[in-house]
Amino acid sequence: GAAGLAVDAWVRPATLEGRRPIVAKRHAPTDRPLGWSLDLVDGRPSFRWDGPGGSIEATAPVTASVGAWHLLGLSLAPGAPDGGQLFLDGELVHRFDTSALTMPLDTGATLWIGFEPALGRGQLEHGFLGAIDEVELFDRPLALEALRAIFAADRLGKCDKPAPPTPGPTAVPTRATPVPTVPPAPLGADQSGLTSGSGRVGLETSAAKRRAGGSPLPYALEDRGASLPGALETIRRSDRRPRGRRGDRRGRRTPLVAGQVSASPAAAG
Repeated sequence: GAAGLAVDAWVRPATLEGRRPIVAKRHAPTDRPLGWSLDLVDGRPSFRWDGPGGSIEATAPVTASVGAWHLLGLSLAPGAPDGGQLFLDGELVHRFDTSALTMPLDTGATLWIGFEPALGRGQLEHGFLGAIDEVELFDRPLALEALRAIFAADRLGKCDKPAPPTPGPTAVPTRATPVPTVPPAPLGADQSGLTSGSGRVGLETSAAKRRAGGSPLPYALEDRGASLPGALETIRRSDRRPRGRRGDRRGRRTPLVAGQVSASPAAAG
């Protein structure tokens, strides 16, 4: 409008070469380009305007970085020696004269983001390479403080978007300690005269058969399903069950380990 305008956008350029339009509102009704655009020219913030009575082209002396997000801003107050301002990352990086801007900036041209078509004969189209986000246009100039506030808002922008949740501590899975098992006791001539062709005995235990005082427990011996009635199995516990705290019934059982199982001949019955 006649009062001026302001534009800001987050950009992440993939290249710094050439003219790369960010926002363009230009056309060529009489084969001569008219209108304005906010660009990166060789990586530097730039403004261009063409009207019936003149033209303006202003480029800042600072350069953006490839692959990094930057806040690019423009503020225009027509008809003033220092009415034009270019911003990069919330800081004023260039002023320019807008005395030639004596006509309304708003025209019937199409508004383009990241692209400018070929305007008139012999003109080339231009495109932005990279990413553009959160483009804003205002029908009035913006002060430096406003651009700084937009830059400080970062991803939250001016839309009151909720802040991303703070990640909490990640639970680290723990692996349970394996409980050692008692291998079946091998049978052989070295075990109190017991012999077996299989070489191993399957042993089954029952907590209900435990006697008070840790006395030996009788067990039935089987060899591959066949009963061995001529033997008793005795389990001697070399360690003792630790006591839980008073009122705590969750005292741990001490697992059996190899070497705690012995066999003896059964008494004649």
